[in-house]
Amino acid sequence: MNVTTHRQEGGRFWSAAAAYAAFSRPQPALEKALRAEYASMELDKAPRPWLGAHLRYGDSCGARGKRTGRVCAAAEDYARVAADMILQYGYRSVVVATDTDAALDAFSEELKRLAPAVKVYARHDARVDPKIYKKVKRMEKLFVTEDNGRAPPVVEPWAEYYGFAVDLLALADCDGFLGKFTSNLARAAYALMAHRRRCLVPYVSLDSPFCFGGRGFSRDSRKDRTHTVNGELMGDFNCGCADCLRGPLPRPHRLLI
Repeated sequence: MNVTTHRQEGGRFWSAAAAYAAFSRPQPALEKALRAEYASMELDKAPRPWLGAHLRYGDSCGARGKRTGRVCAAAEDYARVAADMILQYGYRSVVVATDTDAALDAFSEELKRLAPAVKVYARHDARVDPKIYKKVKRMEKLFVTEDNGRAPPVVEPWAEYYGFAVDLLALADCDGFLGKFTSNLARAAYALMAHRRRCLVPYVSLDSPFCFGGRGFSRDSRKDRTHTVNGELMGDFNCGCADCLRGPLPRPHRLLI
């Protein structure tokens, strides 16, 4: 759909995408670092089109995941859908952003089996051990310690932000998306893709539709949506947008291979 036409129809997606693009525009130093990351993982030489895959685990697999109803899908599940999209849309490279090394390894191995001609590109810096997420109840606790900050934080804040920024901008540079729209990073990345190309690029969300929080339509949620915890509706993900990309309940993805 033409961007101007969609804006005239009152949709909020494109205005939100423009806002994401404004606040995520990198300063020259970060842009230079991003290009260095591309060179380091040889992404600057990767053949187009690129499929961006976001494999989120982290805190969604711990206590918070139990509260919201999120399910930690196996990395092989992502790889099978990626292979499907490669077959359907002709992607020649896959760019992976993830918080878990084990997930990256499992995804790469499965995709190598299903689509051996397509290479996986990802940053290989040290990631946070997923066991850490099980030791804290809220993300804020990763950056400060229980004893009023007298000990080093569990996660160094700048390193965490830098990883987020590079992953977001690398995904935004892709030509299609695979992930879960219950993730803030996933929705921002897809909105940036669309804004840069002025069209809706192919995507598969393994749980919810795009709607700034999911609108409670997550297929993975097994929680009773009439039940509240701390004032929040289980499986609702606090969605407040009425005019975003949305539709009927997601159906299980049918593989073409």
